[in-house]
Amino acid sequence: MIYAISAASICNSKAPCTKADTIIYQLPENMHPEFVPEDIHFKSAFGEYTATMEVEQGNLVYARRLQVRKGRFPASSFVDIKDFYQKVSKADRAKVVLAKST
Repeated sequence: MIYAISAASICNSKAPCTKADTIIYQLPENMHPEFVPEDIHFKSAFGEYTATMEVEQGNLVYARRLQVRKGRFPASSFVDIKDFYQKVSKADRAKVVLAKST
């Protein structure tokens, strides 16, 4: 069950774009997290990404922040830009493993 969601998005054509989300999942009483991914943070000339997952008082709290920097980048940086977005995509697919409590 999703307990609460808050999101912020600040974007315009003259400034960086920042998207931040916090999702709180209320864990069922008979379930516990068996595996929680480690926090992740990376940055480059193209942006910055942070994601955290933690268990607090029977809730799983997921927080994510993506800042995309504005700018004109040479065609030669295409591979680096692609790598940045692939890292974001991979981080967004991280999964928590839940198990039944005994």
